[in-house]
Amino acid sequence: MSDSKLKKASLAVLGAIVFASDKFSTVAEMVEDRASATKFPEAVKHFKALEVLREELAPVARAFPLDSPALKEAAQKEGAIVKTVHFVRHGQGVHNLAALTSVNKCDCKNPGNPPVCPYVQPEVKDARLTELGESQATALQERAAQCGATLVVVSPLQRALQTAHLAFLKADPRPPFQALEDAREQIGAHVCDCRRPIADAKAQFPYVCFDGLAEGEDPLWTTAREPKTGVAARAQNVVRWLRTRPEENIAVVCHSSFLLTLFNIALDCSPDPTLYEWFETGEMRSVAVVW
Repeated sequence: MSDSKLKKASLAVLGAIVFASDKFSTVAEMVEDRASATKFPEAVKHFKALEVLREELAPVARAFPLDSPALKEAAQKEGAIVKTVHFVRHGQGVHNLAALTSVNKCDCKNPGNPPVCPYVQPEVKDARLTELGESQATALQERAAQCGATLVVVSPLQRALQTAHLAFLKADPRPPFQALEDAREQIGAHVCDCRRPIADAKAQFPYVCFDGLAEGEDPLWTTAREPKTGVAARAQNVVRWLRTRPEENIAVVCHSSFLLTLFNIALDCSPDPTLYEWFETGEMRSVAVVW
């Protein structure tokens, strides 16, 4: 199977599509092969976990590429609500760099003494962007300025806030920024996903609205990793919340595992299965969401 055909195949339809291919006999084999070719081979475990959830949870909306021929028909259905949403993964964080350069992998399920997982080291707490990550966020400025978003929804974690700040720096007028706790990365165990006190974030990003977020230390933090069911519930909540907003063109700046879950569980992306794929750092993916 060629790379172009693989790109058209969903990484996460996961059992709903039968591949007529000599190379892969099962979707799981295709997922593993595709993930091993990415810069983040561990992605395969995320896809496999989502395979189970797809059998239990129904999507709450559909997603279409903005130029999809099927979008017009879906938008014309009685009662349909359509919004343009620009989903952005943050630029490279210091935790991403640590994972890329470390000989150690995540050992959180069976931690050593001391743990060697690069995501639990104190220096990556509420991970900031690397120099490359700042460049990736800055590279989005032209697209961000032209996308027409009238609201920027952002995870309260530092790397997402930095990315949103840099990406929308040249938008004129600058849209309002709203921090949303539900848009965070998978919570727990990995200190890179433990947020700072909101007072610190407010001082760094005074124009961001943090209304509704608890002050003080991270109230959601736990030493146990949040189950995928929890991430999926938050992803569904975010998609439902977007439906209630008056804005029709919205940007959402957040994280890889959360975005993967949102696109594979909360959204039905079958009109274009490439939408199910993993987000690279600094990637913007613009879609029409139809409820």
